[in-house]
Amino acid sequence: YAAEHGTVEEKETEDRSGMLEDELEEMEESLLDEFDFRQIDQLSGETELGEKVRFRDLTEMLISGNTKGLGERFLEFFSGQVFSVFQKGRKNLARLLLITVAAAFFSNFTSIFQNRQTAEAGFYILYLVVIAICLEAYQSMNLYAEEKTGELVQLMQVFCPSFFLAVAFTGKSSSALMFYNTILFLIYLVELLVLHFLLPAVKIYGMVRVLSCLTGEDLFSEFAELLEKCIQWSLKSMIAAVSGISLIRGFLNPAIDSLKMTAAGRTLEAVPWIGDVAGGTMDVALGVAVLLKNGIGVAGMIFIAVLALIPLVEFLILAFLYQLVAALVQPVSDRRITTCISGVSSGYQLMVKVIASTTLLFVLSIALVVAVTS
Repeated sequence: YAAEHGTVEEKETEDRSGMLEDELEEMEESLLDEFDFRQIDQLSGETELGEKVRFRDLTEMLISGNTKGLGERFLEFFSGQVFSVFQKGRKNLARLLLITVAAAFFSNFTSIFQNRQTAEAGFYILYLVVIAICLEAYQSMNLYAEEKTGELVQLMQVFCPSFFLAVAFTGKSSSALMFYNTILFLIYLVELLVLHFLLPAVKIYGMVRVLSCLTGEDLFSEFAELLEKCIQWSLKSMIAAVSGISLIRGFLNPAIDSLKMTAAGRTLEAVPWIGDVAGGTMDVALGVAVLLKNGIGVAGMIFIAVLALIPLVEFLILAFLYQLVAALVQPVSDRRITTCISGVSSGYQLMVKVIASTTLLFVLSIALVVAVTS
């Protein structure tokens, strides 16, 4: 009987472990009830991985380790985004391709016209139509990039109070205050530099690339290259500066908090009769708080990454499609039209770099806080 059903001591151990797991789950639930994630759910309404995932549900999935269905939802969401972008850009690119082929007819077969000026006028009319289509599409997507970057900033603004409250629950109050100020500076930097300087500069860059060959000569290629280098250097400098500041400030405050918590734990354990029990309870409570903090941090990184993935996928696909059109028409079309279309593709690639760098800044900042306060 003992071999089949276990000894009395084994059953008591299983019962105690089961009771301990229930108590830990109750503690996690009670701590999660202290947070309000409704604003995060409202701002991240587009982060639907197959069906909508609430921020609290994602946090609980990460804490429990039950993330089986998350990958399937992500793939379903990603495939839906790719299909949607192809559906949006198909008509516009087909129209652009037809107009480009017509312009190539005027530029390559001018000998069939009795008046050469008629062929040149027809080519310039179609060339201006191509420029108008490219500029209209590029301007609308630039506004879309500004809108999505603003949503990323808003998501960080509503996520940080809950996240740093969880950091403070782990006993790292001074670290929470220090990193919270750093994140606020980062949000201000993104609003000032990215929204008011870099994205407008990307807009100017795309317009210069599209209009550079309007007179038949490449007059603004050096100016466009200068703009591109300034944008890329600004992004790299911003990432290096924020990462360096966060790393340097992360060396001291977490160590001070750890020293305070160690001293408090040793003092509590020194109390006669109940010291060991109280110290063990404190360690368990802090362990649950650290697990909850890590779950909220990782869930925040996932929400930010998925929210940024929507425009990134669109810009990458559109950049590929415009470059594909430029490659297809280059053998038969005029160089000015090819440069115009490839210029739009280059502008979309710069938008990808700006949004990806902003996302990387936010994700790295959260990951650093999660790592140094664990």
